[in-house]
Parts: sequence; structure tokens; C-alpha cells
Amino acid sequence: MHLRLARVYIENRPYEDVINRFDKPNTFFYLDPPYYGNEKEYGEGIFYREDFEKLREMLANIKGKFLLSINDHPKTREIFKGFRISRERMIYTAGHTQAEHKPVTELLISNY
Repeated sequence: MHLRLARVYIENRPYEDVINRFDKPNTFFYLDPPYYGNEKEYGEGIFYREDFEKLREMLANIKGKFLLSINDHPKTREIFKGFRISRERMIYTAGHTQAEHKPVTELLISNY
């Protein structure tokens, strides 16, 4: 596993900075923004609702590939239309007891 991850970079910076700095034809971006409607959950002033449109425009013009996971909301489908969208069912387990596990639907959005 260490050989596979030897050239992997994990960044915790504003998405604009990361995309602009690392975008190349062989770059793969995994993006996990706040869920639509929960923009403040990562903290105040970090991600705004307008950032979804801004992010969409950036992703439409990158040289690399991306995979974005986000909640299945009509607005997210509208914002990211034109990209490949896959609806996936999953169960959230982190921070929950077995009795609290609940099935949810997420969207996986990509340009490949």
C-alpha cells in the first residue's frame, strides 16, 4: 500500500488553491464539499452556497479528472448537470450506534 500512496498528496486548503496548484492531465481530484444546505457545518466563512457554482465552473475547465461526492439534492443535480452523475445508496456509520445507522443516497459526480 505504501508504494501506491507514495505519490499521493492530501491537501486541506481552499479548493481553488488546490485545483489551481495541482491541475495537470494526470491529476485526480477527490472532492468532498459540504452537503448542499449544510454549508456552515465545516465552520463559518469556509464554504458558501455560491461556491457550488464556482466549483462547478472550475471543474468544467480542469485538465485532470475528478470525483465529487455530495448529497442527492435537486439543486446539486441542477448545478452539476453535464457531468457524469451516479446515484449511490449507502449507510452512514461514523458517529452513530448500530441502531442509528440509516440508509442515505449520495451522488458521485465525475468528468470521466
